[in-house]
Amino acid sequence: MEQHVPFRRWFGDFGGGFCADDITNYDQEQYAKRLAHHLGSPEFRSLFHRMLNLLLPHAESSIRCCDLEGGRRLYLARNLSWYYNLAGQLALAQLEGKQKLCTGTRVREECRIVAKAAQALEMQLTIVLSREQSEDTDLINELTHLGCTVDSTTCVKWPDFPYAYAMYHCESSPDVYVLALEANFGCYPYPSLVGLLAGEFGKQLYSQAAGLSIEGIVVPIITGTEAVGAFHPWVDAGTNISLMTVEQPICEEYHVTDMGTYTLSTRSAEQEQPNTSLCPELVSWWRGAKVSRLGCDHYKEVETGWLACTDLTPAGARAAALAFAQSQCSSLLILEVYYG
Repeated sequence: MEQHVPFRRWFGDFGGGFCADDITNYDQEQYAKRLAHHLGSPEFRSLFHRMLNLLLPHAESSIRCCDLEGGRRLYLARNLSWYYNLAGQLALAQLEGKQKLCTGTRVREECRIVAKAAQALEMQLTIVLSREQSEDTDLINELTHLGCTVDSTTCVKWPDFPYAYAMYHCESSPDVYVLALEANFGCYPYPSLVGLLAGEFGKQLYSQAAGLSIEGIVVPIITGTEAVGAFHPWVDAGTNISLMTVEQPICEEYHVTDMGTYTLSTRSAEQEQPNTSLCPELVSWWRGAKVSRLGCDHYKEVETGWLACTDLTPAGARAAALAFAQSQCSSLLILEVYYG
């Protein structure tokens, strides 16, 4: 990560160019300059690799191949973008001299991984649980046993935005480092920072894919951070490989400001699902035709039985089937998020 590369404030029409009123004391420019300085330092690179070894002592995202019926070929790899971002964030927290961390997430596995990392590093972690997680007594007990301060009430009393409540610590608790786990929210430089760190995984994947007969890459997404980390090198290189994301069906889409980031948010066609803000960088790629958006308006069932031999999750099998059906590709690389 070269020090002279600035954080992007806007991605086309979207980005985190201003603060919400609640965090007006947060100095975006000075913070961005400090982080850019850290990212360009040898100390960051050393800490970054140390954090990766802590989080992923055994797992690698090696690419394996499955030959399918009809002459089609599917390459499979673990999407480790989330781990790479977390490793970078933990390294930055240490370079900032912070011993306290705060984060919020809707994903149970993410809670456990972050808590174990904080314990191993002897750092204090406050974690804001989503409304659903706040009812999971086993999870709360596990996190408490790992030494976390667990907030299991805020998202019950107020709107269910665990990541947003964690972000309030930017202004109210300057001794706390906020772990931004997704690139879909927060003031500048957070969306750019998360995409940049997650993109370190994309660089590794790009090298591994060199020489393989891959015509397209498909990533099933929720917020879009999963795809941004993986796609960065291909978007930057302007290759002819087709890049595709696949979402679950949605019933509504609208513009939103999520803690300072102007982006799109979706409402799932499955009404029990929470609203999801989308990564502004990915939305810009969609609008610029750099990445194809599939699945969000596809309500019919997709035949996935012929992919049973691949061990894909149901969401991954749906993504692969849609990508084969709606593109001209006969060989695809599919990436699914891995939580160990």
